Amino acid sequence: MAVVNRRLDEREQPVIDYLTHIDRSDVTSNCAEVKAVWEALESQLDTRRTRRVLLGPTNPATEFLGLSKGIVPLYTCCVTTYFRVEKDRSGGWTFPDCPG
Repeated sequence: MAVVNRRLDEREQPVIDYLTHIDRSDVTSNCAEVKAVWEALESQLDTRRTRRVLLGPTNPATEFLGLSKGIVPLYTCCVTTYFRVEKDRSGGWTFPDCPG
């Protein structure tokens, strides 16, 4: 797993972006990967005061967005979809954006 960015958002919550090759529309596969990435990262972070982390799988593939004015094709690269990892009352971690 290649972490490309670690930062704090406006609420001082950790945001971690990493590279993936999973299509962002495949929620089931992204969730499985997010859980595995969190397992690997959790031991490396001091999460005692942390209640929420955002994990952002970032796919470096070019994505077609549509046509501008019906003629010019629009593409984007490196789209990130964020998944929340939140601490529950017992101190365990949950993934509210993932089914099940």
